[in-house]
Amino acid sequence: MTMTGEELRDEGMARAAGANRFLLEETRKIAVSIAKSRDDRRCSAADLVKPLAARGFERGNWLGSVFRGWEFTGEWEKNPAPQRHAGFVRIWYLPTGEVVS
Repeated sequence: MTMTGEELRDEGMARAAGANRFLLEETRKIAVSIAKSRDDRRCSAADLVKPLAARGFERGNWLGSVFRGWEFTGEWEKNPAPQRHAGFVRIWYLPTGEVVS
């Protein structure tokens, strides 16, 4: 059976997340903390750059799974990380009362 693009994406994200479970869980905690500290409950990958670097976490494909269970706001911002070449990242909303795991 041929897999759809979404199925291939989900499979790849699950594989990357599984291999980096500790990093993913810790980064999700950081993202939730950032979102809860803001009135609008928003967070993006750009918000995670400094906290990850401070902890010595290496970024990788597993980061694509950090915001699973969050809602995309429809907004984008430039990523300040130089190696991202001013690429855009999504801004995510942490649903109220939602346990994200």
